[in-house]
Amino acid sequence: LAIKSLLNRLVDEIKEQTMELAQANKSLAEANKKIVRQSESQLRNFAMMSHEIRTPLNCIVGLSNLLLHSDLEPSIRENIEMITGSGDLLLAVVDDVLDYSKLATGKVE
Repeated sequence: LAIKSLLNRLVDEIKEQTMELAQANKSLAEANKKIVRQSESQLRNFAMMSHEIRTPLNCIVGLSNLLLHSDLEPSIRENIEMITGSGDLLLAVVDDVLDYSKLATGKVE
């Protein structure tokens, strides 16, 4: 009788722990879905922001390239070349960010 009582108590404890684990798994799955949604939203916002940066940056690089095709004093030419080089580097970074956000959201072209 004592063994049967002990066995029933163990079965009840296992059932209770199984229910607790199932609830914990459900809570974790819901939290994971929320994190994924937030992450996707952040990546979309970041991609939009990167596009907003890219447009004026293209203008800066384009205009500085046009200036390089004109007659400039050497010191001014050097400054314009630095502007162009820095703009090109920034464009590469923005492009990388956009590529990453596309990969992360599964929107690879």
